[in-house]
Amino acid sequence: KTVSLKTLGLLSLMNQCGLFIPADHGSMLPIFHNIFADIGDEQSIEASLSTFSAHMTQVISIIKHCGPDDLVLLDELGSGTDPEEGSALAVSILEFFRKKGALMMVSTHYNELKNYAYHTEGIENGHVEFDERTLKPTYRLHIGVAGSSHALSIAARLGLPKDIVTRAAEYKSQFEMEEVLSDLNEQLRKASERERALKKELDETRRMRGQLEKEKKQFNEKRKQILAKAQADAEAMKRSLRVEGEAIIKQLKSQFSETNKDKRQSAINAARKGISNVHVPE
Repeated sequence: KTVSLKTLGLLSLMNQCGLFIPADHGSMLPIFHNIFADIGDEQSIEASLSTFSAHMTQVISIIKHCGPDDLVLLDELGSGTDPEEGSALAVSILEFFRKKGALMMVSTHYNELKNYAYHTEGIENGHVEFDERTLKPTYRLHIGVAGSSHALSIAARLGLPKDIVTRAAEYKSQFEMEEVLSDLNEQLRKASERERALKKELDETRRMRGQLEKEKKQFNEKRKQILAKAQADAEAMKRSLRVEGEAIIKQLKSQFSETNKDKRQSAINAARKGISNVHVPE
């Protein structure tokens, strides 16, 4: 991984100096405003710098000067300290550089950073190929999939006693099982929280349903009262109209002479029909 970081930085500088780069035909590189790098262990007893402090000092300097269209190369970002805190810090630093508009290449052994890359648009995982048969690196870079560290295989190839490597593999399986159990417990805790939240929502829904039923009953009672009153008012109006109609009919009888008897009767029938057609709402 470190070789890949150095290669990208070197080729970028060669390109910006107008030099040909040893790459496939058609390869292209952008022109960067600045190229920043934190590669290697700059720890110093004299300066009271641990591995982590040395890395952070470099990164802080880059943060102060980095801007859009810069290239940032970071080797083992967040290493040299507690893995959980280092991973969290590394993700936060990556987000900062992304917002700045810088192009980054970052190496890591942290699975948290690999997962972050899988789930974040604009960031791609990659890994350097390792030959499991010969236990040697092939120096081929593959983009799109994160790789494993192969620490046990490399340690064995370098001559670490086999019983130590075997015991380490057993511990690794145990740690992985503990991690699985920890994840299951965390999922159980979250499920319990969701269950409590759902129960609370269900209780609230039941309470609201009871309130709505009560309001519905009150509404229906009120509706019945309004309809009854409207019907009574309509009946009263109808009776009033009939009285007025009979008065009109009586007046019509007095206005028409005997010679217009048919015409008078027709008017009376029309008036009575109109009175009968008065509608009373149900």
